[in-house]
Amino acid sequence: MLAALPALSGGCASNLPAECHPTGVRAYFGQFNDVPRPRMGTLPFPGPFTLYTSAGEDLGSHSYGMIGSFDEVMRGLVYACDGGFLDISHIRNAADMTAYLHARVHYALQNGWTCLRFRGKEPSVYEVDLYYPPGWADMDPDERLEVIDEAAIRAAQRLALKVMTWHEILTWYGYKSSGFISERGSAFTYDDGPSHALGVIIAGEVLRSGYDFDAGVTDLLDAALLEMGVVTTSKMHEAAMAVEGVWWAYGQTLVRHLETGLETGEGEGRVTPWLVPDLAFCEGARPRVFVIPQLDDVLGHDLSGLYRVKIEPRVFETGRILAVLPDADRRVNATRDFPLLIEDIRNAVGVEYTRVDQPDWEAVGSR
Repeated sequence: MLAALPALSGGCASNLPAECHPTGVRAYFGQFNDVPRPRMGTLPFPGPFTLYTSAGEDLGSHSYGMIGSFDEVMRGLVYACDGGFLDISHIRNAADMTAYLHARVHYALQNGWTCLRFRGKEPSVYEVDLYYPPGWADMDPDERLEVIDEAAIRAAQRLALKVMTWHEILTWYGYKSSGFISERGSAFTYDDGPSHALGVIIAGEVLRSGYDFDAGVTDLLDAALLEMGVVTTSKMHEAAMAVEGVWWAYGQTLVRHLETGLETGEGEGRVTPWLVPDLAFCEGARPRVFVIPQLDDVLGHDLSGLYRVKIEPRVFETGRILAVLPDADRRVNATRDFPLLIEDIRNAVGVEYTRVDQPDWEAVGSR
C-alpha cells in the first residue's frame, strides 16, 4: 500500500525505451515522458509506523511532475460515506500511471507497434504484446483513430491497475521499497483497491476530455469526493476508530481487500469499497461501486484480446513469487498469474479476513 520510495533493494525505477524493438528513434511522450513521481501512502488506522494521517479538507492542486506541486496534498486519508477510506497518494499515483501508460499505448497503436515496454516505480519491467483484431488495417483511418483514442484510454486504465496491484503483490511477498522496512502489513489494505479504481477512472475522464491533466484531476477528484459524501477530518478519525478490533488492532491490519478491478466472471471490472457500519453522520450510505471500462466493446469493436502483459519481477523476492506459479518462466503472466497469487494471499490471510460483511444496501436505501 505504501507508495514506493526509490528502491535500494534491486535498483531505482527509471525510464526505458518504450519500443521492444528499437528503430533508432526513441519515442518522446512530452509531459508524460518520465515515470510518475512517487508519493508516500498511509495505513487507514493509527499505530507505530502506519504513517496514519488525514489528507485534510483542502487537497490543493494535482501535479504530475514536481514543478507545480507546491500546494498539492500528496498523502493522507479521507473518508467518504459512499466511498469508504481512500488514500490520496494512491489515487494520485493511479491517475498519473494511467496518463503515463496512455501516452505509450496511444503512440504504439497509432504506429502499429506489436509490443511496448515500461517500468513503474519498482525495478520490475512490463512487456505488453499487442494483437490487432481482424480487419484493423482495412478500417477507415478516421474510424480507426477514434477507436484508438478510446481503446488507449481503457487499456491504460487496466494496465495502471495491473501496476498498482503488482505493487501490492510485491509488498506482500516481502519487497521493501525503502530497502529495509517491511511493507507486508500494508499490502491490500481496505483503502487500496477503491483508491486505485477511483484514480484510473478520474484519469480516464480527464484524458477523454482533452482538458489539462493536472487541472482536470484536481477538479474531478474534488467533485468525486464531494459526491460520495466526504467527511471532515474529525469524522474520518471517528470512522477509523469505529472499526478498531474488527478491521485493525494494535497498529496492524486484520483484513485484506483483495478486489482489484481486474477480476473476470461475476463482478468483472468492479471494485466495491468497504463502508464503516452504523456511522451516525453517514446515515443511508451505500457503497459507490467503481466500474472499470472493458475492451470487449470499444465503439462497436471487440478489442478484448488487444494486449497481453508479462512482468519481469527483477526484485530479490522473485523466487518466492515464482514458487507459487507452476508455469512461470521467470516472468509473470498478469492475466494468468495474478489470480493465483491473490488466491495464495487469501489462503495465507484466511478467507474470513479477506472480506467484511456489509449491510443489505438495497434495504437501507441510497443517499
